[in-house]
Amino acid sequence: KNRMEAKFTAFIGEVFAEGPLNSAHAAQFADLVKSNHLSNDQVSWVSKRIFAKSKEVGATSSNLNVVIDKTHMLVATLQGSGMQPQPRVHYALFFPDDPSSFKTFYSVLNNAKRSIDICVFTITDDRIAKTLLDLHKKGVHIRIISDDEKSLDQGADIQQLKQAGIPVKIDDSPAHMHNKFAVIDNALLLNGSFNWTASAATRNNENIIVQDSPILIASFKKEFERLWGKFQ
Repeated sequence: KNRMEAKFTAFIGEVFAEGPLNSAHAAQFADLVKSNHLSNDQVSWVSKRIFAKSKEVGATSSNLNVVIDKTHMLVATLQGSGMQPQPRVHYALFFPDDPSSFKTFYSVLNNAKRSIDICVFTITDDRIAKTLLDLHKKGVHIRIISDDEKSLDQGADIQQLKQAGIPVKIDDSPAHMHNKFAVIDNALLLNGSFNWTASAATRNNENIIVQDSPILIASFKKEFERLWGKFQ
C-alpha cells in the first residue's frame, strides 16, 4: 500500500509541477492506474490525493486555469480507466413541498469551511444573503457570478454582497446568465433548477442535486473559471 501511495503521490506531484498541461501525462496516468489494480478504497484515496494537491497548488498558482485543467485531466483519466471513485454524497432536494429541503440546503451552505464559488441567476432570499455575509466575515472565500438584469431587481441582494467585499462578476451580454450551481470547498457540488430566491424555496417547483463526484466538480470548476474570466 505504501509503495502504491508513494507512486501516485510522486506522479500527481509531477503533473502539478509548474508548466503547461502535458498531454502525455494522461496516457502515463492511465497506465499507472491499470498496472496497480486499484481497489475501490485505493481509487478513493487517489481521487482525494488529486484534489488535495490541486487545492495546495491552486492556493498560490498564478494560473488557476492550468491547475483546473490538470485536475480535470487526472480525474477524467481515472474515470476513463473504469475505476471512477464512487460519490459518497449524492442526493436530491425538492422544493417547496418537502420542508426539510431548504434546511438541508442551508446546512450545506453554512458548513462551508474554505470557499464557495456561486454561479446563479439571482439571489433575493435574505436568509441566503445573510449566511453568505456571515461566512465572508469568518474568512470563507466567496465568489459570485450573476445576471446583470436580475442584479438590479428590487429585493436583489447581489449589490449588498458586493459592497460587503465579496467578489462579484456580472454578465454583460444581452442573454441571461442562467446557471444555478455552486462549488463548496472544491469538494461538493450543488446544481439544479433552484434560484436562490424566497419564491424558489416556498412556492416554485424546484430541485437541487448535491454530490461530491470529482469529475463533475472539476467540470463545474472549469466552467466557473471560464465565466469568471469572461465577465466584468
